[in-house]
Amino acid sequence: MINFQEEIKRFKPSLDVDDIEDTITGIDLTDMNDLMLQMVKETSERSRRANARTPVVAEHEASGHPADGFTEL
Repeated sequence: MINFQEEIKRFKPSLDVDDIEDTITGIDLTDMNDLMLQMVKETSERSRRANARTPVVAEHEASGHPADGFTEL
């Protein structure tokens, strides 16, 4: 039978585990959540920029000028 008290007395933590833990937590890893957040942010910025330009086009069309920027002669 295993004597747990005796085993605990002989236990010595591995120094390699502490070193590996420090190395792993020190690395900045990009995961899927980070990628998705970046994509949502970029999409939101594109949408915001597109919506900011829309009123200018609408005003131009309301003035009777064609939307392609050419005027009739």
